[in-house]
Amino acid sequence: FFFESHLKMAAVELIKLCGLIILVTVLLDLPAARLDYNTRIWWVLSSKREKQLKWLEQSGGHCNITIKEAVDEFSNCTDFCKEAEAMVHQRQAILHNVREVHPLSGGPSGIMFDLGRGTLRQSDKVDKILQRPCKRIVDSVVKTNDMA
Repeated sequence: FFFESHLKMAAVELIKLCGLIILVTVLLDLPAARLDYNTRIWWVLSSKREKQLKWLEQSGGHCNITIKEAVDEFSNCTDFCKEAEAMVHQRQAILHNVREVHPLSGGPSGIMFDLGRGTLRQSDKVDKILQRPCKRIVDSVVKTNDMA
């Protein structure tokens, strides 16, 4: 009986320790996931954004139209707007990849963040972004939420 009760106590302590390890891992992974996301956004998209804004400035800054308008009416802005659309999709790919790499915090925390903003389906969010003027898309493609 004595040995059996100590074995049960050891099992309970082991379960508590495992829970504590999981909790600490999640708490440490959350800032790591945010840092990973912010770094990837900056690394992948900032140079593309600067290139697009430079082109826009040199062309007179006249492409403050939607992607649909660029394709239908303003062919000189089509490439600019198509690149804006590509950057939105690259940003979404980064988001999905970070959530896969950080499954403990990136996934669940990302879902809670999305719920808080009322955008559970990322495809709806992308569709809404793509209705904005192309310049606004390019301006905001590298914006991220602060970790504070």
